[in-house]
Order: sequence, then C-alpha cells, then structure tokens
Amino acid sequence: MQLFKKHQDGTLEGWTEIPFNTDNYEELKMFLKKHRNLFRYINDKVRFDYDPCRLLLAIRVPAPVHDLFMAHLKRDILRQIDKIIDGNDSIANLAKGIDSENSTLLLLEDGASRYPDARFRHVKAVHPGVIIEISNSQTTKYLGYLADQYIVETSGSVKVVVGIKLDYGRTLKAELSLWRPQIVEESGQKRLISRQEISSEVFRRENATAVGGKSLVLQVKDFLPRALAQIASDVQREIVIPYLKLAEYLDKAEDNHQRIPELLEPRVIKKTRERTPPEELGSEDEEFYQQKESKEEKRAKADVGW
Repeated sequence: MQLFKKHQDGTLEGWTEIPFNTDNYEELKMFLKKHRNLFRYINDKVRFDYDPCRLLLAIRVPAPVHDLFMAHLKRDILRQIDKIIDGNDSIANLAKGIDSENSTLLLLEDGASRYPDARFRHVKAVHPGVIIEISNSQTTKYLGYLADQYIVETSGSVKVVVGIKLDYGRTLKAELSLWRPQIVEESGQKRLISRQEISSEVFRRENATAVGGKSLVLQVKDFLPRALAQIASDVQREIVIPYLKLAEYLDKAEDNHQRIPELLEPRVIKKTRERTPPEELGSEDEEFYQQKESKEEKRAKADVGW
C-alpha cells in the first residue's frame, strides 16, 4: 500500500521489489476486480511485474526521458512498417496487422505478469513478436533475465527482445543489446533458449557523441506469428534504425524534457473551475494492503532463509 501511495504522490522512483507469494498475488487480483477505481488507477498509472519463480512483485517507474525516447523509436518503427505496407508483395499484406500496443499486462506461460516498455504484436498473434525494454545502470542486470523469460515463456513467440541501457546519474553513455530464440540440443534433447546476438553495444558515448556505422536491424517476419512468417519466408524486408538515429532520438527526448516554463504576468491570479477531487486509494483499499503488509512481515520474520 505504501508503494502505491508513493507512486501516486510521485515519490517512487526506479525499480522497487517486494516479496510476494502466489497466494498474495491471486488475492490482489481478486481484490482489484472488486475495486474498479483502484484497478483503473493501477492499470493506467502503474507498471508492475510479478515473478512467481522468484516470488517478487516489482513496481517500475520509468523516467520521463525513457518514455519520450521510446515514443520516437516506436514512431520510426511504425513509419517503416507503413512503407512496407504500401508495397505490392506478399509480406506487405501481412504487415497490415502489425501495430504497437500500449503498456498493458503481458501474461507468460510460467504465470509471470509483466508490463514491457514497448511491444509490437500482429493482430493474429497471441504474444508480441518484438519487445523493447529500457533500463538504467541499476536495473540493467534484469535485462538478460527478462529477455530469457519473454522468449522461453512464450515458446518462442517473442522473436526479438531489444534492451536499451541509459546510464543516467553516471555518464551520458547509452547501449543496446538484443536477444533472439534459439533451439539447442543438450543430451539428445532439444531445448529452447534465448541467445544474445548483441551485447551492450554503445550507440552514444559518455560525452554524448553518437556512434556511427552500426544499426538496429529487425526483420518484418520478427513481428509475425510463425505460421504467417512461413508464408512470406522467401521475402526479406528489414526495418533499419542506425545508431546515429537512436542517439538523435535520445538527444531529442532529453531536450524535450528540459522545457522552459511559461509564467503569468505580475498580479495575474489563476481561477479554475470546480472539479472533483483526484482519485485516491480508498480507506478500504488501504486497510487491505496494510493487512497484506502485516502478513508479509510476519512471514519474513518466521522464514529465516528468505
């Protein structure tokens, strides 16, 4: 409850994890179904992940620059997809079903729930084909784990996971990593794993200068479900975003975030209309979460090995 309050007050930053077992999570989902106002607030404002393997609930608060940078990147990808749609080959018709989804809950096969920073899904696909996650120097350690979970726990339906690391608070360096699914054979058994194809390649240096000569390259079939990708397997269409462009989008996001405030003239008083108070977590909601926190504290004390 305190974390949701901090999120609502704007005092929660970065990535915060708390112990949360599966029973707690099921109770939380049932509670939210009964309290629609709270559910709407969390669904609209809060990005949270639940990992049943690690028994952790994580609340993520992306920095404004992250969202602005992602908006530029998504717009570029969709613009290139639109150009492919204007073509007259077999893949042009298939590309019509590709779109970017808002940050909504993604359910994985191991029971995990996640809110990717960006994802692209074909209308006929169950899971997105391409996912993009942004991290900072503190949360970059999670990128490999997230990529593995996205790919393996969708049975390879996620074809590409792109990880962007922005090193704020230390330098202006920015890096890109990329993972794809791969089938390997171990002891005579075929296994699906995530394979890292690009590892922490710098696209903007510590002094904020861009790196040229390399690009983020995606195939249109990365965005398609396997059954449709096989139909157009003989057609190659690429979506190419040079690292120079990525650095430019990051520069724009930073510039856009540093805006000049508009001030009223001296002796001018603001007058606003009457309005309903902002939606807050109600007393019954607060009581529920306080009870959950109390239970967790007792469990934590009893479980010495946690």
